[in-house]
Amino acid sequence: MAFLDADENGFHRENYYMAQIAAEIRRTHLKSADAKRVKTKDFILQFTKAKKQPAVPRMASSKAFWLAIVGIKKEE
Repeated sequence: MAFLDADENGFHRENYYMAQIAAEIRRTHLKSADAKRVKTKDFILQFTKAKKQPAVPRMASSKAFWLAIVGIKKEE
């Protein structure tokens, strides 16, 4: 898991190749003055870690949702 976490934003030749292709396609749809502003780095995806929510509030909201759908009143 540590390898996968460290590798997600690492250098991958394929990512840059696909970003170059996407940039060239985007440049064909722009006027010549605006086409110079398109950079390959704009098409490289950067991943960030999502903050995990605690399980208790998610569980409570899920339980309330399903109880409402089924029509069961929640016991206090």
